[in-house]
Amino acid sequence: MARVEIRPIVRQKWHGKTGKEDFSRPQTIGALVNPLTQKYVSGLTEDDRAWLEEQGINYDLSENYTDGSAHPFWDDRVSKIALENNTMIFDTSIPIQRIKVAICRGSQYVASSVKELEEGKFPEATHVIFDEQADVEARASKVQIKNQATIALSKIGTGRKKQIAMILAGKNLTGKSEDHVAVVMDDILSRDPKAILRLIEQDTEETKVHAIVLDCLQKHVLTKKGHKIFYFDANLGGDVSDVVRYLQQPDNQELLITLTQKLEV
Repeated sequence: MARVEIRPIVRQKWHGKTGKEDFSRPQTIGALVNPLTQKYVSGLTEDDRAWLEEQGINYDLSENYTDGSAHPFWDDRVSKIALENNTMIFDTSIPIQRIKVAICRGSQYVASSVKELEEGKFPEATHVIFDEQADVEARASKVQIKNQATIALSKIGTGRKKQIAMILAGKNLTGKSEDHVAVVMDDILSRDPKAILRLIEQDTEETKVHAIVLDCLQKHVLTKKGHKIFYFDANLGGDVSDVVRYLQQPDNQELLITLTQKLEV
């Protein structure tokens, strides 16, 4: 048996019930028509089709859509899947169940994996295809990234950590103790170790200027008006990234020094 689990994504609902206690009606899905290609999105791969052909199935799995005409398989009840409020188990050695798993893979309501769900690739998903091996690999990867970020943090100074805290958490840690900084960094490390690594690997001067710009905005040294950021009447850019680039230019170093001095007052 080739086992595939499709699990509901646990989200708080108005009635507070989850799993088998959740009395919400299951959503039924099927292969929808792509309006651009005018073909059914079956989710079937070439390997799926080859295997199904070997099994001698007699379903019409052609994906061509004809306006005003029901497809003998994709529009039939047999191809529909009710997404239950509890874990559903499919045996992909059974042809119709393999087809249904493929349909789920092609649906916006079913995330292809826990990893892709966490990456935000399926914002409308209500269910997720669970693969134990893939889940273990994803978790191991997260642990590895967190360990790398922990080691990288141990090699930088408190000043740099404060800059990272400003950029990733919007927290000004000027004058705070090392213990306070460590607690904030541990919180960020738990939430987004990748972002910490990205900033540590980034040019030191860019990180410093980025933190200065955010600090200036918090203290109203710089002001945001609509989609632009100003220093008094001078437009420095459309967003923080624009201002960072502007202040890194050699001709604008005097302004950068001025802003830094204003933060020290």
